[in-house]
Amino acid sequence: MVSGNDEVDAMRRRVVVARARLRALLPAAADREPPVDPQTGERWDRFNILGHMSEFPTFWSAELAAAIESGAEFGRRPGSTNRQDAVAGGATAGEGALKRQVARGIENVLALLVKLQPADLDRTINMRGRGEVTVRWALENLLVGHLEEHCNQLYALTTKG
Repeated sequence: MVSGNDEVDAMRRRVVVARARLRALLPAAADREPPVDPQTGERWDRFNILGHMSEFPTFWSAELAAAIESGAEFGRRPGSTNRQDAVAGGATAGEGALKRQVARGIENVLALLVKLQPADLDRTINMRGRGEVTVRWALENLLVGHLEEHCNQLYALTTKG
């Protein structure tokens, strides 16, 4: 069985690998036309992906940190358009600005992971619209795995993918 320290360290390593992959990839992420997502019907190009990546790591890191510290409910508030605005605004924000925001967001994720104790992974927190989730689930689905997913999505748009 993996110890809590090993699990948190593994998450940190995964984020560092995603950061390195993104640094190596960009700006070459425009070689292929993105496929349509069969579930949503959306077609995200690299600017949409980078726009989303410029928003979610910072947002979810702050939300999780507050929930872990205070026990307060966390998540997107009804009517919030931050996610959609970031995705749509990716094309107008400029690639350099997006890359800087993505880099800051990744540093926020790493800072959160550094503060975690192994026992935190099994703690339950209350996510708006979903109910109780473990910190482990939130990290995996909202930050670490989510970051890897979009990194893979960018790679799929290139000849490197």
